[in-house]
Amino acid sequence: MDINLKNKIERFLNSLKIKNLEILDYVCVENIDSEYPYESIYDQLWDSGAFDIEIKDYVSAMAYLLEHDASLMDSLILASALGHDLQHLNSKDLASMLASKNAKDDLYDAKYEIDNFFINL
Repeated sequence: MDINLKNKIERFLNSLKIKNLEILDYVCVENIDSEYPYESIYDQLWDSGAFDIEIKDYVSAMAYLLEHDASLMDSLILASALGHDLQHLNSKDLASMLASKNAKDDLYDAKYEIDNFFINL
């Protein structure tokens, strides 16, 4: 891959606003399939565990939940849907699950932008 093209793709990927996720930490630009760029990027992120976001301390967890789910409704519904026993959850678990889901949602929201970028390369 031409270095200028690689740099252009890296700049584009860095410009995407995916909370709690630095795409280039997990995605090899040379392995992006230009026919299916979103799917290719998603697969690389999934395979490398990028969506396994862990919020490690209670203060950060509470701050994340306060900002993204103050009522805890979304995170509790998500935990239940994922089969977690609600009696054994804590704020770090809820925040980590929600942060992982939000990163996937943010990436999905950028699907059109990603696909369009690669079409126009």
